[in-house]
Amino acid sequence: MNCDEVKLELALWVGNDLDDPTRIEELRRHVATCPQCRSQAKSLQASMGVLGSIDSNPTFDLQDSLWPELNARIDYLEKAPRNPPAYGKWAILLACGAGLGLGLWTVSNRPAPTSEPPKTVIHPAPETPTPYSSSSQHP
Repeated sequence: MNCDEVKLELALWVGNDLDDPTRIEELRRHVATCPQCRSQAKSLQASMGVLGSIDSNPTFDLQDSLWPELNARIDYLEKAPRNPPAYGKWAILLACGAGLGLGLWTVSNRPAPTSEPPKTVIHPAPETPTPYSSSSQHP
């Protein structure tokens, strides 16, 4: 374990908030051998001591708290079977049917192709007078 990894979990270790016993032992061994991390751990312990001495009375009453009831509801909802609503299946079928109907309507309302090729209109070029017309004779 290196110092960067220890820094990520040092505050949790000092506050006794880590659950993994092997991780706790790794942190303890590293802090015992590393003076820099040991200094930081002592600093965190001192800070925790100051914070703990500021107000020893809890700021809330657990008996009047809503958290136990909310936690029970969350547990119940997480364990409850999840059945999709019945209207969900009908909505999907209805949407598919509407899409199919729209596609068929679009295809059926297209102009029918004709079997004869398109007519090409050729416009004659305008007649321009020429200096030598066929009716005049050349000298």
